[in-house]
Amino acid sequence: MENHLYAGKAATAVGRAVRRLQSQGVISSATHHAILQSIGARPDAQGWLLFLRATFALTGTLAMVCGVIFFFAWNWAAMPRMVKFALVEGAIIALAVVVWWRWAQLSGRLALIAIGMLIGVLFAVYGQIYQTGAESWTLFRAWAMALFALACFARLTALWFLCWLVANLAFVLWLGGWQDFPFVQHFSLIYQLALVVALIAWFAATRRTDWLFRVMAFWTLVTLTIATASALFDDRSLYGAISALLWLALLGGGWLLFYRHQRDLFSLTCGLFSISSVLVAGVMRLLIGIDIILTLVVALIVLAVCAAQASRWIMKWRAEEPKAPSAERIGQQTLWLRLQQQSLLTAQQITQLQQDKDDELPWYVRAALIISGWFAGLLAFALLVLACFLYGLFDKFDAHTFILMALVCGIPGWLLLRKPGLAQQQIGLSWAIACTLSVCAAVALWTDEHSWSGQMWLTFVPALALLFMLFRNSFYRFLNSAALIFFLIGGLTCYTNSLPVVVSAAVTVGVILTAIDDRYTWRFRPALLGMSTGLLMLCFYGSVPLDSLALIEEIAPRDSDFSTLNEGIAAGLLIAALLLGRREGMPGAWQLLLIATVLAAISLFAPGIALAWLLLLLARFQNSKALMLTAAVLLVLYTLDWYYFLGISLLDKALMLFAAGAVLITISMLADRRLQEGENA
Repeated sequence: MENHLYAGKAATAVGRAVRRLQSQGVISSATHHAILQSIGARPDAQGWLLFLRATFALTGTLAMVCGVIFFFAWNWAAMPRMVKFALVEGAIIALAVVVWWRWAQLSGRLALIAIGMLIGVLFAVYGQIYQTGAESWTLFRAWAMALFALACFARLTALWFLCWLVANLAFVLWLGGWQDFPFVQHFSLIYQLALVVALIAWFAATRRTDWLFRVMAFWTLVTLTIATASALFDDRSLYGAISALLWLALLGGGWLLFYRHQRDLFSLTCGLFSISSVLVAGVMRLLIGIDIILTLVVALIVLAVCAAQASRWIMKWRAEEPKAPSAERIGQQTLWLRLQQQSLLTAQQITQLQQDKDDELPWYVRAALIISGWFAGLLAFALLVLACFLYGLFDKFDAHTFILMALVCGIPGWLLLRKPGLAQQQIGLSWAIACTLSVCAAVALWTDEHSWSGQMWLTFVPALALLFMLFRNSFYRFLNSAALIFFLIGGLTCYTNSLPVVVSAAVTVGVILTAIDDRYTWRFRPALLGMSTGLLMLCFYGSVPLDSLALIEEIAPRDSDFSTLNEGIAAGLLIAALLLGRREGMPGAWQLLLIATVLAAISLFAPGIALAWLLLLLARFQNSKALMLTAAVLLVLYTLDWYYFLGISLLDKALMLFAAGAVLITISMLADRRLQEGENA
């Protein structure tokens, strides 16, 4: 199944090298498209069927399981208790038959995952009927134990991940929830020890660093990093000292394993940025008693320098990777030979591409830089606010003060972002974010002074558009375009019902058409991802009540109807499918219209799910593992978010998920039949 979702490292490396030729104008877009299809980085018609068969089967199964969960979360009183048990247990038995029938196939593995999830539903129904007053964490503990037994039987990594996730939830609930997580207390120390033990046990049992090991190591490192940073502000905490020792032991073990034994850049990146976070916390702890402004200045400098130096080390280690023949390197040579035999590239071009140095940062380094840039921007903004307080500029609290702050941050940010150095870019990004926050604060105060608070959303748009053109940094433009789309469409919903439909449809069509055109995809990639993120932010904002967040409600009151967003996204999907129906390299017209119709129907009730699915399709088209992972996470998060949407009852949601799951599984079966007919032809 992995080959159907992602082309692999060899094809990704070759595709990234060929993209340089296309951006330089050496090869045409048609040749670039043919090369990507030849190496498998871009699916052809059969590749799309393989992708849809796998993803539709997976998401269809998950949709039906979520439908079961939503159905049993609907607290009905008319149904007899034995009928409730019979429904869940009957579903588990039916899935067990599927496992026995299709053990070696994808459907059998999906049925095992569904059984693992329905076991939790069965325990929840039992707790709902026989209410004994037991704490909720005991349900998750029993569920984790059942999943452990099932995972030992099936030896399926997805079940082990589900078991680990449920066990984490049981621990957190046992500790009293997320309020004090994961600060230094004796209970949280037990949780940290459990994470480390689970990580060591998994590696000892498997002897490999697969995706589950990386997820476990990442979460363990995040937990220990937060605990260690918080321990720096508690001078007499024995538990904090133990947490710091665990953190150092994890870093030491990771260094020996992922640097000395086998080079793993993702794990090394996580370790370096963890050290950077603790260093920033340490600097703040040492200087906070002396002067708060000095503390913020030094912390800002340390954060920017650490982020830039960590990125340099990652690129250096990437260049120092052993050149000995490996499966990935042999795969690249095979693909280069295939392209030469098909006359898509000349021997001279292949030699030049093999000798060129790849300076593109890995996706996880870019993600870490975005997070650190956001944090640095907040530090810079806080620094300027404190400076204004000290010099009395806030004696008259108006927009002019924040405009002055925006100029103070914007000028150095603009100058630094014009420099090629990574350190200058990172520091410039932090100042650019601080400038944006200052401009938004000035606009908010100005609209409030003129009694235009209802138009605050739209007044942000021209300011953000100006800053988008001013600061030429891909990370910044990603964040800026997300905020711009959020405020533009959200502001229009306050005045009219037709314009938001037109704008959201136009944005959806623009994202799709630009994302599949190689002439513009990488040039406008930050804006494309930002606009998609802005639409997803609107989907989250329009579905869940945020009355408790007074600041958001004050800045962005949600008195308008966000259902127009659903209609706009649905219309955009259908229009884009009609425009792309005959495009070479894409599925046929009827497949595109079928997929677009399904996604449009979903978007009428849950636009976030449809947008996440759209990102999945675009991720496969661009062969982007990072985008595919992001889309999968967003799909899960929005489904969980949709549970709390009050506009539709849980029973209606359950029925919709059942219907969507049945349609997705049907399409998967049709794709499988089409593939079998092609093999038999």
